Amino acid sequence: MAMHGLLFYVLTHLVAVSKKYKQFLGIGLAILAPSFIVTSVLLHYWDTFITRWAYFVSGWWLGFMWYFILLALIGLVLISIFHWQNSFIIRGSIFALVVIISFAITIWGGWNGRNPIIRRIVLPADSFNSSWKGKTLVQISDLHLGAVYGVDYLNETVDRIVITI
Repeated sequence: MAMHGLLFYVLTHLVAVSKKYKQFLGIGLAILAPSFIVTSVLLHYWDTFITRWAYFVSGWWLGFMWYFILLALIGLVLISIFHWQNSFIIRGSIFALVVIISFAITIWGGWNGRNPIIRRIVLPADSFNSSWKGKTLVQISDLHLGAVYGVDYLNETVDRIVITI
């Protein structure tokens, strides 16, 4: 909830927002604030396409919001340092860049989450006990299995690893 309050502050200070749109923005962010927790609970009790989709979207929203706030705070610092408070064009440009970069990072993170890097590393035989001779060691980490990426995704990843070995 606090992050959404910070987002509201950043948005209303980075871009000139009328009172009418501030209220709309506030209501929208108040609805989005508990979305991940609510969809997590709903998914726990009702594992349906709709709850999985809502969980997925709320997770992406959290990722986007996190990057947006970090970049927007940097933008606000730049505006303060260079005294651009009265320049609508510069503030609007910074806002546009923050949105574009935040969206790009969120998409990139989601793509990387779905396409893990598989590396084959051959270690010298003298690095191990002789009982390891002829054996293969595999390490898998950070797959984040759950509601979005489940058993099918794990099987696909294992198949990709087996092909690489």
